[in-house]
Amino acid sequence: MSLRNKILQGVDTAFAKVGDLAETVTLKQNTSESYNFTTGEKATTVTESSVTAIVLATEVDPNAEVIGAPKKEVLIKEKELADPKLFDVVVIGGNSHVILSFKQEPGLVTLLVTEG
Repeated sequence: MSLRNKILQGVDTAFAKVGDLAETVTLKQNTSESYNFTTGEKATTVTESSVTAIVLATEVDPNAEVIGAPKKEVLIKEKELADPKLFDVVVIGGNSHVILSFKQEPGLVTLLVTEG
C-alpha cells in the first residue's frame, strides 16, 4: 500500500472515530460559465453538496489591529472537496460562512471561514 493510501485511510478512520463531533455541512461552490458583453453579467452556476466536516472555533488574537467576525476552521476529507475556492460558501448550522483561505494536504482540506 502506498503512503498516500495509508494517509487517506487514516483520515477516514479519524473521521469515523470522532463520532458526533463531525457534522454535516453544505458546500455552495460557484462556477462562472460565461460572460454576456451586452448586459455585463456573468452566468454563474451554484453547485451544492452535503459533506461531513469537523468544525473548530479559532482563537481571536487580542493584539490584532482589526478584529473581524469570529472565524472557524472546517476540516473536510480531500476526496469530498477536491477543488476549494476562495469566497465559496459553507453552511454550518443554518448560517452561511465564506471561505477566507484554505490549505490542502494529502487526505484533508482545512478551510478558514467567517460568517458573512
